Amino acid sequence: NGSLGILHVDNDHRRKGLGAILVEVASRAIMQRNEKLFAYVVDGNNESMNFFSKLGWVKSDPAGKRGT
Repeated sequence: NGSLGILHVDNDHRRKGLGAILVEVASRAIMQRNEKLFAYVVDGNNESMNFFSKLGWVKSDPAGKRGT
């Protein structure tokens, strides 16, 4: 499927654009396979939510999957 999950950049290497590069490359590969692109973010992981938001991602259904 086209899911992205469990993305982690070590603290010593954050704020260098590495996560954005990983998401961009993985996203392109998924879209080339004509699969629906989506990511799982654990409820309350505001750092991850902000990261994806800065990359232009939007939460498709705020009332969607809960309790993860």
